[in-house]
Amino acid sequence: MRIDYFEVDGFKNTENAHIDLTDITALMALNSKGKSNLLKGILFGLLIIESVPETRNAIYHSYDALSKPLADSSEGKDYRFEIGGKTFLEGEEIAFSYSF
Repeated sequence: MRIDYFEVDGFKNTENAHIDLTDITALMALNSKGKSNLLKGILFGLLIIESVPETRNAIYHSYDALSKPLADSSEGKDYRFEIGGKTFLEGEEIAFSYSF
């Protein structure tokens, strides 16, 4: 399986972030511009995806402090996460995406 991209919106100060993954991907910005928040938003999304449905709801609601946006422009926005890529099934390449 190959992950091609992540999208995160409404997590702390992250707004409409789309990260294309290539052979080498680097996040570069000045200090305090949201690089760590973007990575935490991706990890939070992956944690939700890998959890069973019963646990998923509990995790999402127990992370109140993490999932509340910090930027005024994101206030009241829901967290949105998407992951997409490609995998092989019986020798055939299949594109996938998962979002919530």
